[in-house]
Amino acid sequence: MAYNIVQINEVPFAMAVSLAKGSVDAIYKPVCEVLPDVSSRSIALDEYTAQLLELQSLIGLYQSLASADLQTIQAIGNSLIEKDQTLAREGFSDVVPN
Repeated sequence: MAYNIVQINEVPFAMAVSLAKGSVDAIYKPVCEVLPDVSSRSIALDEYTAQLLELQSLIGLYQSLASADLQTIQAIGNSLIEKDQTLAREGFSDVVPN
């Protein structure tokens, strides 16, 4: 229950974080699930495969950084919600809950 002291609305916050997590989880899949099965060799094909592997690595790094950012955002939001509730309990009893 939020008391609007810190001004964070729990439900929209949780929904936004959940949607963002779904988006971050989906980043890697379209580009990186399968490398082409290469039975022949050529300079161009080798270069293509090397660039695709590099792209996969960069996308994986981006996904892990975005996931870490989301964890931080969620932790900060949870702290704000907790602080909001603590302030309401400890000295702002005249504040009306949402």
